[in-house]
Amino acid sequence: MIEQLLTKNGMALVGIAKILMGVSPGDRIPKISELAEKMHSGRGTVQVALKRMEELGAIKLESRGHQGTFLIEMDLPKMWQIAAFEMVTGAMPLPYSKRYEGLATGLYSVFEEANVPFSLAYMRGAESRIKSLLNKRYDFILISRYAAKKAMEEGTAIEVVLNFGVGTYLSAHTLLFADKSFNEIQDGMRVGLDFDSIDQRNLTYRVCEGKNVEYVKLPYTHILSSLQTKKIDACVFNGDEVQERFLSIKQVPIPQSEQSSNTEAVIVVRKEDADIFQKLFSIMNVSAVLNIQKQVMNGEMYPRY
Repeated sequence: MIEQLLTKNGMALVGIAKILMGVSPGDRIPKISELAEKMHSGRGTVQVALKRMEELGAIKLESRGHQGTFLIEMDLPKMWQIAAFEMVTGAMPLPYSKRYEGLATGLYSVFEEANVPFSLAYMRGAESRIKSLLNKRYDFILISRYAAKKAMEEGTAIEVVLNFGVGTYLSAHTLLFADKSFNEIQDGMRVGLDFDSIDQRNLTYRVCEGKNVEYVKLPYTHILSSLQTKKIDACVFNGDEVQERFLSIKQVPIPQSEQSSNTEAVIVVRKEDADIFQKLFSIMNVSAVLNIQKQVMNGEMYPRY
């Protein structure tokens, strides 16, 4: 199909497919003249593209005379292949916890079931993943709802298209201390801070509010070892990893009210692509992703990612 898409008619096919992915079955599609104007092509080219999509089984159209042409059915996986003719790419946190391994395994499974080519990359820090999304390195990213909300409040052109729910990103962040005699942040402490992690950074600021501390900027993957070697005195960290690694470190729970929505995993896309990905993810079996995540976490399934 790729060779066909590289022709003039093929380019029109791609562009029109992207437009039609924003139309719901039962709705009228844009007029031939409107599509021709948007694609800077002739009416005949548009008609050929629509006919080709029908031949491929991607759409079913119905002409209703003066009312226009209506979309009756759409095969979303086929339309995606026509509209993009390459795999969907995503990025999520490094799979250092079973919860993340379960999410990755679930995503691979549902994309495979939907017959949509898929590739997943792993990148530390929500801030970095958002930048990569905006730079079009990836089609979507997985971050916490809290991080997505903060970024959108700052005017970042992203949109949430799928929320997996409470406890799907992590169970909770916890406050760790190198010295087991401490239960709260004290003046003069050196506190580990991953500036690329919106969640960890903001939670750290919150638990240190009103205290005179020294923030030590570290990559998230170096924070625990820095705590264990006492290069820092305290840090906010993903409680899942501490529990799974059976680490003998002083942990103090952070109140759920402080943690807000950072336990919820969400799929985020560029705002300009939101309509297309809303449709794509609408065919995904979200409950299957969560069921697979649970099985991986319980040791009932081997992770695959």
